[in-house]
Formats: sequence, structure tokens, C-alpha cells
Amino acid sequence: MSLVLNGQKYSSNGISVSGDFGSSVKLGTGRRIVWKCLDDFPQGLKSTFKLVVVVAPGCELPNEGVNPSEGFVQSHFAVNRQTVVDTRKNLMWVRNASIFGHPVTYANSNSLIEKFNQERYAGYDDWRMPTREEFETLVTDGKEAGWGKQFARYISDFLTTSGFKNVQLGYYWTATTSEAAGNRAFVANGWNGSIRPLEKTNYYYIWPVRSTK
Repeated sequence: MSLVLNGQKYSSNGISVSGDFGSSVKLGTGRRIVWKCLDDFPQGLKSTFKLVVVVAPGCELPNEGVNPSEGFVQSHFAVNRQTVVDTRKNLMWVRNASIFGHPVTYANSNSLIEKFNQERYAGYDDWRMPTREEFETLVTDGKEAGWGKQFARYISDFLTTSGFKNVQLGYYWTATTSEAAGNRAFVANGWNGSIRPLEKTNYYYIWPVRSTK
């Protein structure tokens, strides 16, 4: 690791830098690099600089399903800072269930997912919308346990207790289009987990998922 200021190059051995860098550090979320710049430049800095992190070939992301950063919930949900892994179905969900902040049309959902992958959220670039069947795996346990039938026990509340964040009571898009009507796609709601086809011009939330195998 090196730093260039005003045309002069400083190595990590010559400046007060510490944290997660070097050949022994694996890829993953939650990495941190600290530079105590006033120790090296007590007079202060008037320079603008950029830190560029270069990934070494051969590095691998940690298996968050096996070693979750925040533990297991209900034995099969491996909870991490940015993701929750369903180890039964080999699916990794974004932990923040309203990561994009607002509902969108079905057509606009694809462009948001594409940008999401370009930014490599949580270190991955293969996020997508869930299928109807994949979304059903999220809500089945809650339904069987009696969730989704009364106030403060909605499916969204069940998923929150399972480790997810910001689960909405509204509808979520799935990637499954209705065979009976091509202008409709199946959506799932956070109230009782029901899934039905609605028009693609409506505005609903997106909950990205990816396969872990």
C-alpha cells in the first residue's frame, strides 16, 4: 500500500497506517484502514488525495453462510452486516429489504439491479430479483408459525425477527411473469405473505437475492 501527496510517494512502512490491508487479508465486508495523518503531518494537510484499494488475484470472499458475522437465527438464517443467507436454499438475500429506498416499476427494477451489480454490493456482481418460488421460501416458515394474521405479527415482523432490516408491509416484485398475462408479474406482500400477479406498471419494492452455489 502506498500514498502519493504533492508528487511524493510514501510507503505503508513510512506512514501511520494500520488495518485490513496486505496479502494475508481476505476479501469481505467490514474491512477498515486507518491513517493517523496528524502523526505524520502535524502541521496539517492542504492536499486532496484518493485511496485506491487493489484486489490481489486469487483472493476469495469468506463464506458468510458458514461463518456469519452476526450469528445464526432459526438455525438456517446466517446473518451478516449486509446479507442474510438461507443455508437451506443456498440463497443470499440483501439484509436491508428496502435497499433502494422507494418502489419502482417492473421495467425500472432491472436497471437498478444492473447498477447494484456494477457497484458490487457486499462484494458480489450477480444479484437479481427473486423468483416467485424463492420468495415463497422466505414467508413459508412465518405462515406455518402463525405470522401474518394480526397486528405486530405480520410477515414483515417475522422476517425482522429472522435478522432482516426495513422489511416493508407493501408489495415486492418477483422475476416471475404471469403466463396468463404477460403485462403482469408476481408480487409478494409483507402483510400476510400472499403472492399474486399484478401489472408491471405498478410501483413496488425490490429485494435483491443471489445464489450461493
